[in-house]
Amino acid sequence: MTAFLRTILTRILLTAALSGLILYIGADLAEKEVPLMPQSESGIAWVGSTQPPATDNQTSPPPGVTYTKVLEEGETIRYEIFLSSQKQYPYGSYDFTFLSEAYERHLVDLTSIESFRFSVTCTPKNVLIFVIFTFDDKVSDFAKDHTHRVNWHFFTCDGSWSDQEVKLQEFETPDWWLQLMELELADKKYDVRKTLGFSVVNSLQSPRDTLSQIAITGLVGIERRPIFIYVSLAIAGAMWAVMLWWGFMLYAQQLVAKAKERMKEDMPLTAYQKLSISPQVDKTKRNLLLFLAKEYADPEIGLDMTTERLGINKSKINTILKDELGMTFTAYINKLRLTEAARLLSEYPDETISQIAYRVGFNNPSYFNKLFKETYGCSPKHFKVGASGKPSTDAES
Repeated sequence: MTAFLRTILTRILLTAALSGLILYIGADLAEKEVPLMPQSESGIAWVGSTQPPATDNQTSPPPGVTYTKVLEEGETIRYEIFLSSQKQYPYGSYDFTFLSEAYERHLVDLTSIESFRFSVTCTPKNVLIFVIFTFDDKVSDFAKDHTHRVNWHFFTCDGSWSDQEVKLQEFETPDWWLQLMELELADKKYDVRKTLGFSVVNSLQSPRDTLSQIAITGLVGIERRPIFIYVSLAIAGAMWAVMLWWGFMLYAQQLVAKAKERMKEDMPLTAYQKLSISPQVDKTKRNLLLFLAKEYADPEIGLDMTTERLGINKSKINTILKDELGMTFTAYINKLRLTEAARLLSEYPDETISQIAYRVGFNNPSYFNKLFKETYGCSPKHFKVGASGKPSTDAES
């Protein structure tokens, strides 16, 4: 049994390692990054711009003027923004506008993208908005930017690099845009199948009259492909199912092997041949054991029948069986029946368990199942499968 447990444990650890590796690969394949930076390596063509742009020779903030100025465009996009407090709602942004292959403004289907992920740093601390612009068939005009549906998500950044992830399904359309377009405030649905681009924009909590610097890097779109998760789960599940089936079969074989060893020791005439007193010396004992070895399969056999056939009283019968075999009459009859049943289960796999139970003298198959399991450590069904190697169609367990 120690070798059996060692084998089972080894297989469990191996299955756990392989299924873990498969699930890891499935999870890795289920998430695909679509690079958007640098611009030359982007999976979606875009062009960058700022609103409002600074003049070419502008080096310091003019009084009362809001502007955005690009400092670096490449692996990192770095720009500065100045928001004048003289305006009630100053606006500054860096815009990513999607382009077609002909480098014209273009609608992009982002349904495969679940979220955008990027790293950002801001000096001083800032509250910014990630805005996605979509085309709304009810009100949008391609040539009029203010008619493009605004969908936003707020995030905070400071002087240290922080990782951000904005999920497309968590964006909201602001009430002011719905009122501007004379749409119902409940009309919050937006269609990412028609996306014009996105922007990083200041918020009402962005610093005023202060030169702020913002840097963005590592911008990617995250595609979720759940089919890889489902496939990896199915493969891992199948592996564990095979493991459980194999373990069950191995365990059943162990039980069957032990049951067979015990069956050989319990063959009907074995007990008689091992008697300490020679049959020639004690005719009564010899006749009793021969009678029981031949008639044990008779469902009517009992002490009364044996007494009547052999002319031996009940007390004498019980004394002989107890002294020579250490069993009562009923226990010995059951031992003979179960030993023969084990032989029949091995040699006649096409017979049902109930048929075999009746053949060896049991009137109740359920009682036969119970006694068999108590004696051999496994059910007749498992013994039959292990002995014959064929799947059992019996309902009994």
